[in-house]
Amino acid sequence: MIFKTRSHWRKLGLPLVFTIILIVAAVLLARLAGRSDSMPSWLPAVIWGVAGLAWLLLAIPPFIRWFVSTDTLYSDRLESIEGVIKQHRRVISLERIAAVNVDRTLADRFFRSGTIVVQTAGHDSDVDLVCCPQAGRRVDQIRQQMELALEHRGKAGGGAASL
Repeated sequence: MIFKTRSHWRKLGLPLVFTIILIVAAVLLARLAGRSDSMPSWLPAVIWGVAGLAWLLLAIPPFIRWFVSTDTLYSDRLESIEGVIKQHRRVISLERIAAVNVDRTLADRFFRSGTIVVQTAGHDSDVDLVCCPQAGRRVDQIRQQMELALEHRGKAGGGAASL
């Protein structure tokens, strides 16, 4: 294995902000409801229950998706796995890769990440490694392994190989 990576941690920023806002709102509402004599005594528990359910439904799934999705480069193939309930696995032989490019937004450049686009021959066969940390370094590693795979194939076939 050459490298194994997940999407950049910044993909978890929105769920983290949501969690902080949810906790602050729940604390404020529960305190207001607990201090008021006109509110039922069970209202703070309901507020915490609703906040907990919202957190489970809206903040936890992005973390789980981030955690189970991986991109791995081996000496002979590139493997991309994503999905929680239904796992989607794509394996591309390095010999089939036609081009490797990086797309970077301003935020990607700031966080030293980017989307690596791996193009292969065929229709709908491209693989995007979205928000990959250290994208420039990862592209260099993929290209280096592609060259090694071509050299190995050239030696096995008896001919010279070039990239």
